[in-house]
Amino acid sequence: MNKKIFKSVLILLLIVLAIYGIYKYTDTTNYVSKGKVKIIQEELFKGDAKKLEPQLNYFSVADIVLKYNTEKKGINIYYEEWKDGTIVKKHPLTELFDLNEITVTAKESEEHDGYEIRTVIYDKNGYTNTSIDISKPHIELKYGSRKLYNSILDETEEIGLWGIIGQNYPYYWEAGETVIDMAKRSAWAIILKIEFRDELEALS
Repeated sequence: MNKKIFKSVLILLLIVLAIYGIYKYTDTTNYVSKGKVKIIQEELFKGDAKKLEPQLNYFSVADIVLKYNTEKKGINIYYEEWKDGTIVKKHPLTELFDLNEITVTAKESEEHDGYEIRTVIYDKNGYTNTSIDISKPHIELKYGSRKLYNSILDETEEIGLWGIIGQNYPYYWEAGETVIDMAKRSAWAIILKIEFRDELEALS
């Protein structure tokens, strides 16, 4: 091979490898900066399973994948019930050292005026499955659900992943508004939150 051609091919190969290395390092799917939490919303029903979704009559579903780079020792996962912009009750779910994914399904309860919310939490050891019943307030509200869409947050932030919101007026959300923002300005809400902690503590 001509020496000049060989040199050109070698330079081209080095450029390709450099570009691949930069892409691999900055791949937005896997790379997370230190102290950051990446939230990825997936489709819970995919492929052929999508046909089943209308038959299950869910009010809301969510599939939340989490990637993070933190030195925190644990993660608390819980629901908060809000009324008139204030937290009135916490519903603890679990405390983990390693969290990968959370799926949520909510449907109108057949037993009372409210919602049955099932939460499946996945970590490196498997999963836990929890169901809670939440009663609606005894006032006429417009209900809708809200997710935290793909985001990169700081590990010290309050992180609201999903929620059901009840409002006195036609249900709406504002541009850039988080699940927690909506809960603060609404008549009622139940929201799923995670919190990174230096040590695991029992939730009350």
